[in-house]
Amino acid sequence: MKRKTTSAVSETPTPNITHPKRVGRKDGAKLVTDNFFRVSPRTLEVWPLPWQIINGRAQVETVKLFDEAQRRVDDAPFIMGGK
Repeated sequence: MKRKTTSAVSETPTPNITHPKRVGRKDGAKLVTDNFFRVSPRTLEVWPLPWQIINGRAQVETVKLFDEAQRRVDDAPFIMGGK
């Protein structure tokens, strides 16, 4: 029997069946808060994301939203605590 080799798995949460393909700012902020860090819908307005206006509402693909949130986590500096 041949062993399966596993490749490095990204820690980025990927949208699954429970996440919609596109979300608005309010729902996107809730998803980022649940999966990464606290963020408000107003903060998402300034993130460099490709927003699409559908029925008068700004929508973004959930995958791109999660990619940007993961990029921000990866770029965050580490600081030393203690004395």
